[in-house]
Amino acid sequence: MAAKFHLLFFFLTTCIVLLGLLLGVRAQTTTPVSTQGPTTQGLSSAAPTTPAPATQAPATQTTFPVNTNVGSCTCDLTQNACDVNCCCDTDCTTQDTQTFSQCLENLYKPDDRLCVQDHIIVFENTQYVSNLESNNLFCIYTDNYPGRNYYTGADTVETEQDFQNLVQTYETTSYSQLGSTPTVYENFYKSGDPIYTVKESGAQGTLGLPKADITSNCLDSSVAGFLLDETTSCTREWDSLANQCETNPSLNANIYYLGLKVARTPALFQSTLPPTTPAATGTATVPTVTTVAMTTANVTIPVSTSPPGNVTADNTTNLFDNPDLVNFTLTNITCQDREGNIVSCGFPEDSVPRPVYNGTSGLCDNVVLQVTYVMTQNGSQGISAVEVSFTLGSLPSTQTSVQQGFTISFNKQDSVSGFRRSGNPGYVVGEPVLAGTLVETTSVTASTTEQLRSIVVSSDRNSWLSMLSSAADGSCVSSTADRSSVVFGEDMRSGCLLTVFFNNITSVCTLLQNTVNDALLGTNPPSHVAMFGNSQLDTVGDWVEILRVNEPVAQTTGFRTTTCRNVVLGMHIEVLYANIGALSNPQPKILAVRFRFEDPQDITFTCVGTQCQAGGAQASQQFEVVSSISFIDASTSPTASLAEYPTIQTQLPFDFFYPFQASSAVSHLSGFSRVICATAFVIFVIRNR
Repeated sequence: MAAKFHLLFFFLTTCIVLLGLLLGVRAQTTTPVSTQGPTTQGLSSAAPTTPAPATQAPATQTTFPVNTNVGSCTCDLTQNACDVNCCCDTDCTTQDTQTFSQCLENLYKPDDRLCVQDHIIVFENTQYVSNLESNNLFCIYTDNYPGRNYYTGADTVETEQDFQNLVQTYETTSYSQLGSTPTVYENFYKSGDPIYTVKESGAQGTLGLPKADITSNCLDSSVAGFLLDETTSCTREWDSLANQCETNPSLNANIYYLGLKVARTPALFQSTLPPTTPAATGTATVPTVTTVAMTTANVTIPVSTSPPGNVTADNTTNLFDNPDLVNFTLTNITCQDREGNIVSCGFPEDSVPRPVYNGTSGLCDNVVLQVTYVMTQNGSQGISAVEVSFTLGSLPSTQTSVQQGFTISFNKQDSVSGFRRSGNPGYVVGEPVLAGTLVETTSVTASTTEQLRSIVVSSDRNSWLSMLSSAADGSCVSSTADRSSVVFGEDMRSGCLLTVFFNNITSVCTLLQNTVNDALLGTNPPSHVAMFGNSQLDTVGDWVEILRVNEPVAQTTGFRTTTCRNVVLGMHIEVLYANIGALSNPQPKILAVRFRFEDPQDITFTCVGTQCQAGGAQASQQFEVVSSISFIDASTSPTASLAEYPTIQTQLPFDFFYPFQASSAVSHLSGFSRVICATAFVIFVIRNR
């Protein structure tokens, strides 16, 4: 049978090979192959010997014979000169080729269908990629059909129509700019939609919220999203503050709200923008431009001159007075002093002063440092009110950059102020750690006296659990508003500088430690931390008491004249948490919180240079106070538990072999039968285990 199969396979293979050879020979005999060199089309042997004028000569082009490799020396690029390392260049002499370090080969596109014998390849260092796998049963050993190995002739395209036909047939990638798609305005805002604005000039845009780019500089093209509360910060830079204080628009608070209104709903533009039809004769048209604001869409940058519709000049003028546009309401103006404290500015409440450079003091006053938007919305009915507040400051002329902050928040109209949780139930990474103070009260009635316990938390969620921060000059601040909020899952370290003077260091040792404590703990430190992000204030069992280790005592004594002993200069907050619930949806739960104070140390004033000379009693020295927060994951991974394989208890009854023992005449068979039955039973038990 095998011999017959091999014979059949050999017969079929031979037939296929012979058929291929016959087809190749037939194709070769029917395909004309020109042996002549390049010819010139359009010329006749009977043409006159006198050449025609150049202006009347027909266009000619160089042609090549078909089925011919025309690129015999592709590295010969310089006419009448020798190309380096081009061994096939006829312009190169023997002396030239002797200086070549290599020969540049012609670049061929290999055919991965050709047969390659592996044993003849010692090593491969070519730039070609070999196809080691093939889905075909056979490979090509030799191809004797010339027409299959050469490109067909390519005719020159002379008309635009022929050009377009070829492009539509063969084009794979196009970089042509598509026509701009007109903006579609919905009936109402949805979460994340840009908030549309209109300037006093009639320019339409979106409300911007600058964000930091990869270099921390402000990216003014960022826009605010509807219903998305967001806080950003970025850096503004300049060359000379003295020259740009009053001209740099990003430093002026008025550019963020003045002469700008917010569209209550996007449906406003459905009525103000007619369909894209040709305007009537004699009607002036004003192109609508897409605006990308520097900071908050107040600076109009046209990115397209093709309007989505024809807006008449009258419509543009009246658009800013449309009742469906909401004005910005200026609510608060505060100032930040050089130490970083927020103070009252004393400015009128209805306007914000422009930046002014004071040449005497060298300060640029009224620079905007913080912009805060508060929007009131009513769902699909849109935005009903927009409030804006600013924080201003003064910058010295030597400063070349400033950090600006931007905040936007949304409130529901006619709704009770809600309490934003930090998780439900487990904490969400990036949300503030919920902390408060335990308060015990006594409820006395006519018959009973009850002790009530509850947790009191601040209305400012950023002050629940906080750590020290520094002012602009690096000094320590104890104000709750100036401290850094502790957010779940984010480790952080901060520090500040405490300044002491040589003439009173020993007399203020106790005051020094109290100042450090205020910097580390704040003025009203919490006593408890919520286990969950949604822990109820009246459920004290869901709150853990903060553990304090090595807490410093208030009494710190002076030693000698320049040393304070046993001063604690650091505290580390450690949060122990674990995930509970499903592995696919873990919920972090805080197990414990510890305030671990650093070991006490002696701080000694050390004078340097002129501070040690006479008159150096007012010399000062700075000591660093540090604080950190770390989150420790104490989650236990689930352990897979598999039940043990059950053990089969098998016991034969005492008379199991009774039938084989009933007659002594068959005793010689009974023993053999018992062996067979026992063996069969054992096999049955083993197979069923």
